[in-house]
Amino acid sequence: MAWMECHFYSEILDLTSTMQLLLPQQPASQMAYPWNAQQLNNPSHLLHGLSDDSTVWVRMSAIERYTAPHGPAVVMPDVHRSYYSDKAYGLKYWTFHRQNFVAYLSMGGRSSE
Repeated sequence: MAWMECHFYSEILDLTSTMQLLLPQQPASQMAYPWNAQQLNNPSHLLHGLSDDSTVWVRMSAIERYTAPHGPAVVMPDVHRSYYSDKAYGLKYWTFHRQNFVAYLSMGGRSSE
C-alpha cells in the first residue's frame, strides 16, 4: 500500500488541514493482494483520539497489514481536539467528517445524527 500525507484547504473549516492516506498500490501482484478501483470509491475512515493526530494509526498499529489483503483506501484525517463536533462558535468538524467513517479512537464522543 502507498502511504501519503495530504495537505489541503477545507472550505467547510476555512483552513488548511492534513490527512494520512493508505492507498492500494499497483501492480497488485507486487503486494500479492488483489483489489479493484471500486474500493477507492468507498474508503474507510479512521479517526484519532484526543491526544493524537492523523499519524497515530500508521505509527501505533499495523493498519497496513490489516487492510492490505482487502485493498480499501484508508483515510485518516486530522481534527485536533475537536471531539469531531460542530462548535456553536467555532469550526464545523462534524460537518467535515460526517460521511463514511467506520472506526475511531475515543475522544469523548458525539452521538450520531
